Amino acid sequence: MQHLVMPAVLISIGSNLGNRQSSIDYAIAQLRAHSHIQNVVVPSLHESESIGGPDGQGIFLNGAALLDTTLPANELLVVLQQIENEANRTREIHWAARTLDLDIALYDNQIIDSESLTIPHPRMVSRKFVLQPAVEIAANMLNPQSGWTLEDHLLHLKQAAQAYIVFVASEDEKLQLEQAISSHPATENCKLTVAAAQANSVLPEIPGSTRLAMIVSLQARRLCSSITDVPCSLPWIYVTNSETSVDEIVAAIQASQ
Repeated sequence: MQHLVMPAVLISIGSNLGNRQSSIDYAIAQLRAHSHIQNVVVPSLHESESIGGPDGQGIFLNGAALLDTTLPANELLVVLQQIENEANRTREIHWAARTLDLDIALYDNQIIDSESLTIPHPRMVSRKFVLQPAVEIAANMLNPQSGWTLEDHLLHLKQAAQAYIVFVASEDEKLQLEQAISSHPATENCKLTVAAAQANSVLPEIPGSTRLAMIVSLQARRLCSSITDVPCSLPWIYVTNSETSVDEIVAAIQASQ
């Protein structure tokens, strides 16, 4: 008899509101009870400071789940959102405290970029609080965009210098961002470079010791296509399609430390 090979999926899990342990235990139980999900493996839980969003939030409890599933990625997303809703997750304010946060970090070797779903999770490579529990259960799982394992990504964040490069789409954006970020207390011990990407030009060489390179708008992403092609030539890159605020850039820097 031929056995069905199911995609391996990595889910990141977090909670910083209410009974954090209970919310995470509930999520794991629901995943294990689902008829299209098998072999759920979880690591130990880790605490981390809340980064970004409203002030005064509680400490996060972070975990992960490695599982096999017959569900396509978009159907698995619906299941995760249903579990969040059952745990009283609300979404009125961006990055607000939450009872439960479930994200698909990796779905086998698939690369998905749609309105509702981006896989690999675009901020995974910049977040120690995601990578630390994930490495306990999936150290050798590959990020298909970079060709790096999760352990490679975590070691990079631990060992690389606090050097950051932010790519924007114009000289005007560069000047505005330099002024705003350089005065932020969270960046005072960092080496931060803001670069304007130019169409049909060679991007500046980025040292391998750079902890994180960020591309912060759809326009800049198009101009930076030479370093965002798959497989990505910069495994520690953080790309967003939307205009990214100073707060989000600073949050990415803090999450990588």
